Amino acid sequence: MENGRPVVVSVQFKAMLKEILEKLNLPPPRYECEQNGPDHLPNFVVILRFEDKQESHEICGPRAYTKKDAENYASMRVIKHLGQYYDIVVKDINEKELVELKCKLEDLKEAYEELWKSLSETSKELKELKERIMDLDPEEELASVSSKGVSVCPKGCACHVYQNV
Repeated sequence: MENGRPVVVSVQFKAMLKEILEKLNLPPPRYECEQNGPDHLPNFVVILRFEDKQESHEICGPRAYTKKDAENYASMRVIKHLGQYYDIVVKDINEKELVELKCKLEDLKEAYEELWKSLSETSKELKELKERIMDLDPEEELASVSSKGVSVCPKGCACHVYQNV
């Protein structure tokens, strides 16, 4: 539930069944639709016929208010039926979610490239700084600081710097 309301997801079992049958090297199914009920409130039942390598099958789907839904529900029943005979794994990936994941992946790639570039620049700067530090003469630097009216800790370390007044 999202915000107290159920989340409604439409799964396209008809397309999924077609893909499964293709991967199993089986012919496509045949849909036979029956319309019942009054014209102002029709309902549909689909009988789905398909063949596997050994025999023909006929599966009737539940009643639905649209032909599309009736075909979808019948397809779902056939997928469940095929699951008894074949090792079928249905992965739950929704197209919108897949597009969002691809966008996030692109964003992460861009962020990674920017971070790598920044890290390379920082590494170069640190290397230059290290070279400058290695070139420094501590006695010369101490004299330079003292000549500017600044004195350091009496112990000669750089833990404290005092402004001469």
